[in-house]
Amino acid sequence: MARQAEGNTEQLIAKLLLESPESGDEEDAPGLASATAQMRTRLSELEQQVHALDAEIDQAYASCFSGLTVSETDTPGTGAEHLRSFEGLTEAVFAALGRDEPVVMEALLREKQEQDPAGWTQFQQQVRQLKLRRTRAAREAQDLAQALTSSQQQQAGRSERASRLTSQPPHPAAAPAPPTLPPTTTAPGWPWGMKLGFGSGPPAVGVEPLTRPVRIVLVSGFESFNVDLYKQAARQIKAVLPSVSLAVFSDRDLAANRQRVADALAGADIFFASLLFDYDQVEWLRGAAAQVPVRLVFESALELMSLTQVGGFNMAPGAGGEKKGPPPVVKKLLSLFGSQREEDKMVGYLAFLKVGPALLKWVPGKQAGDLRTWLTTYSYWNQGGLTNVVSMFLYLINAVIAPLPASLISPAAAPSGVPGAPVETPSLGCLHPLYAEGQAYFASPADYMRWYNQHGPLRGTGAPVVGVLLYRKHVITQQQYIPQLITLMEQEGVLPLPIFINGVEAHTVVRDLLTSRSEQQALARGITGGISPTLSRDAVPVDAVVSTIGFPLDMGSWTRDGIAGLQSVVLYSLPELDGAIDTVPLGGLVGDAIYLVPERVKKMAGRIRAWVSLRRKAAHERRVAVLLYGFPPGVGATGTAALLNVPKSLQALLAALKSEGYDLGHLDLAAFDGEQLVAALSGQAEQRAVSRGASGPPAALPTQAA
Repeated sequence: MARQAEGNTEQLIAKLLLESPESGDEEDAPGLASATAQMRTRLSELEQQVHALDAEIDQAYASCFSGLTVSETDTPGTGAEHLRSFEGLTEAVFAALGRDEPVVMEALLREKQEQDPAGWTQFQQQVRQLKLRRTRAAREAQDLAQALTSSQQQQAGRSERASRLTSQPPHPAAAPAPPTLPPTTTAPGWPWGMKLGFGSGPPAVGVEPLTRPVRIVLVSGFESFNVDLYKQAARQIKAVLPSVSLAVFSDRDLAANRQRVADALAGADIFFASLLFDYDQVEWLRGAAAQVPVRLVFESALELMSLTQVGGFNMAPGAGGEKKGPPPVVKKLLSLFGSQREEDKMVGYLAFLKVGPALLKWVPGKQAGDLRTWLTTYSYWNQGGLTNVVSMFLYLINAVIAPLPASLISPAAAPSGVPGAPVETPSLGCLHPLYAEGQAYFASPADYMRWYNQHGPLRGTGAPVVGVLLYRKHVITQQQYIPQLITLMEQEGVLPLPIFINGVEAHTVVRDLLTSRSEQQALARGITGGISPTLSRDAVPVDAVVSTIGFPLDMGSWTRDGIAGLQSVVLYSLPELDGAIDTVPLGGLVGDAIYLVPERVKKMAGRIRAWVSLRRKAAHERRVAVLLYGFPPGVGATGTAALLNVPKSLQALLAALKSEGYDLGHLDLAAFDGEQLVAALSGQAEQRAVSRGASGPPAALPTQAA
């Protein structure tokens, strides 16, 4: 029902924006008035829904803390105490209590957790869901209010035009100067207190302010979960810049609605694409988007990224196919960030993104300026979220198309025309739905574990600790599968350590911020061989690491056809190269939303518990099977491998197992030869042995007395 209501609202807004009468055209006025009336009705419904959710949330707080009392001192130093009750506690009173009386708040929460731990957990889950519903309703109401404001301005303009037509003054008065926003004022019509910070300097000589239509085409690939956010950004931009249209497509549209994408690209001013890898889609887009003047392609197939063109900066290969790369001075700047390790270059690049645009303004040359435009745009996109996406496109329009209208310019901002710095989310952090209701982050895994060991549901239980790598943009956009995944893992007896990252730096997080008990024991004995020198002193011991990077699948094709194509590479092949041993799909996309399959999370948790149990089991209790290649059978192929000495490898493996405490039975390693084992196994593979069901150790192997 919520999705249907959002769709209705989108249709109303689209009708209002697309059917608005142009200058001097009054024929569509009745349709606009009808759409406006419908939107006012819907806005009233949403406001009532928000008020109802406010009341429901207050009731949840009141029920949760009803009957609880805490003891507090009347007057410091007197020793007199009285019991304080919390009947009728509301959300606002609860927030004020935490802000003004943190000691009382801590005592109240401790009392609730001790008396009714199950009720406390249920309350937090209930309130979180209610607040999410309230946030969605409030945001939808803000969109409607914004569109209504635009409608009223258009109707006022129409009335003014009609007045001018019927009454022409002999000496027209000078048009009033466009309003100028103070630096910290919220722009009219912008929800969530979004602040604009564009430069107030005059337009460059010969450059006219933005008046003509501007067409932007965005194609989203593996981040289709952001499609709704991009569409919301398109509506906000349209509300303040009616001449700008942002057409949003997903990679599915490249298959199902390719002609619509082609029509949008024809005559577009800016092409923006991200996370596109499918070969057919990439090849088609390379041709279809090649004529768009400004092209930005982020984190996609290299063939498509080579389309990138911002002024004099481009990523097209040279005549010989080699990459041109950035100017030499920029290469020098890049070398100053991060370590010089090859595998850490991307991490250094991400660090450069934060300060690169500011540094590049001192680098002479137009190409460096165009590169700065590209870097700034990437910085907005990488930070993610609605405010940053809107700012990104406004910045691009201002930088490469034409100066923005004076009504969107702040006189206190720098004269460069750059909006305020991107709203930043840490590039790395940890989170838990029970900490600050999932709205705040821990700076490091060590900080998270210090909190969890005091407040986490599985504290003190000895449950296996599992690092869970999350895609940072999923956290920024508040994907609901994340708190569900954490809660389900805890319910299955696995203690999650959720760490969000950009994705490319996963190896540095595992290497530097996480550790194992065996690694810690080796360090305690002074053994440093094989241990990274970058390992943090606060590294957290974990029993396993789960990576959700590369998620999600398309739920429909997964349940119908299984995992195939590029997804099999992302989910199976590449993780194996990084050392992953056990892939368990957890869920996938339904439309543009990500959903978990609880049974799959339970399966993963069970396998984690089994792996950890095996690791904690004494070596002599473990049962290990060694498989040798032997195809085709019965022709002497047992234990063969090109350019490898299988018998010697077996001999070394068994000796290592023995030294680690594994029980090899009565096998005499002193007299053992790997060739003997291969010969004995070859005999076991003969048809006579198979048909007779021979059992026990091959007679040819040397054994010791018990």
